[in-house]
Amino acid sequence: MEKRKNKKAVSLMLSYVILISIAIAMAATIFVWLKVAVNPETIPDCGEGTSILINDYDCKIGSFTLTLKNNGRFIIDGFSLQVGDNPMRQPIIHLLPDDPNEITTDGHFLFTPPLEPGQEFDAVFSNVMDSGSGRKIVDFNQIVNIKVQPFVFHEKDGVKKDKIFCTVGVISQTLEDCYIKSG
Repeated sequence: MEKRKNKKAVSLMLSYVILISIAIAMAATIFVWLKVAVNPETIPDCGEGTSILINDYDCKIGSFTLTLKNNGRFIIDGFSLQVGDNPMRQPIIHLLPDDPNEITTDGHFLFTPPLEPGQEFDAVFSNVMDSGSGRKIVDFNQIVNIKVQPFVFHEKDGVKKDKIFCTVGVISQTLEDCYIKSG
């Protein structure tokens, strides 16, 4: 009779070991499947210490000068400037640089050389915008609000390739008495 009790105890213990082994195998399988299924790709962004500051602005008929300072810890390659004439709406107009030799696309101003931490830069824009069908003077007389968003280039294999816009470094500011067109 005692031998029978020992066999029962061994088989009970063996069933617990098998049950725990199946649970661990299922957990490992689900972990591997979720890792493949979810595939969390990190979206490249600027470093957390990337920041730009508007030190000053100057408005004249025909031109708009923006003095920017890199008050962050990383190099900034350029910025996107959008202007607007209505404080109740997001600015959407991209002004073109006053110097035709400046390299820009769609309101994206490229610093040459890149703006180092602590450096200031005066970016001069005309009152001309790219309308898609060519260049034309803006339709409004006064800039009321602006939006400045810095960007950096993502290096791939040592070559600057992708332009990455900083999501945390966006500056929106309301301007006073900033007339760029008479009328």
